[in-house]
Amino acid sequence: YARNFPEALERGKQAVDTYPGNVLSRANLALYGMYAGDFDTAREQAEETLTQNPSYATAFVPLAMAALDRGDLDAARTEYQKLAAIDGGRRIATVGLADLALFEGRADEARATLDAYLQSEEGQEIDGVAGAVLWSMLAETAALQGDASASETFASKALELSRAPRI
Repeated sequence: YARNFPEALERGKQAVDTYPGNVLSRANLALYGMYAGDFDTAREQAEETLTQNPSYATAFVPLAMAALDRGDLDAARTEYQKLAAIDGGRRIATVGLADLALFEGRADEARATLDAYLQSEEGQEIDGVAGAVLWSMLAETAALQGDASASETFASKALELSRAPRI
């Protein structure tokens, strides 16, 4: 879709119309709606995705973003908390919850959220884009806390991971 999300949204609607029971197509449509800024479609399709498969982790992100679009930070937080409880959803939920804390000016909470996740994953390799996102958020959080040394260390780690070859 060459990042043309309005077009992707239309094609996604066609796919769902053709195969309404296909949960992947519906989840993708929710994401396309989110990326295109059509948060009503994103919310509706994400809710339907979860009706079809209650543990479809990707569907919680459009619900959180739709809540943010409405200005309902508590609802967004709830969606990220639900996502954290889904197998494979903790990393994305951690990023979302930390981002909310930063948005609300609570850098200490954001840092604690990110640190707790990294400690729970100790010994596990968190690499590539996922790792770069986590470490860059830690860099931003440390900078907001006035900890330039930690910010620089975290930013270097993020940069290192973002440059790693992807297979």
